[in-house]
Amino acid sequence: MELSCQEFPYITTTITSRIPISSVYHDIQKDSTKRWQKEWQNCTKALTTKQFFPSVEVRLKRKIRKTQNVAAMLTRAYLHHFKIRENAHCVCQQGDQTIDNLLYDCSLLEALRGILRKNVTKTDSGQLTSMS
Repeated sequence: MELSCQEFPYITTTITSRIPISSVYHDIQKDSTKRWQKEWQNCTKALTTKQFFPSVEVRLKRKIRKTQNVAAMLTRAYLHHFKIRENAHCVCQQGDQTIDNLLYDCSLLEALRGILRKNVTKTDSGQLTSMS
């Protein structure tokens, strides 16, 4: 990874051995998180994702394992958009496989939706929270 002094002004061209490298990494992490949060707030897209992760801090606190369920969120419609799949049809044959289809309509996921509804609720501010 190449770093420039313009991007990270607190890094000088010479880092002495008196500054622990972990401190430099921590500062870079903090700066990167602030930048990501600013982009996240200014972004007008990803409204569904923002319901689950209203801030970068909330997203970073959640350890998301890469599983088949996470991979499923790369929907067929998303993959079709980038010409990775020939079509966007959901396996349930009730329309295109979109995030909304997976969360609300796909008949194959009805049992899982029931578990989700049972364990997640909205707060007064509209954010989703886990009951467990």
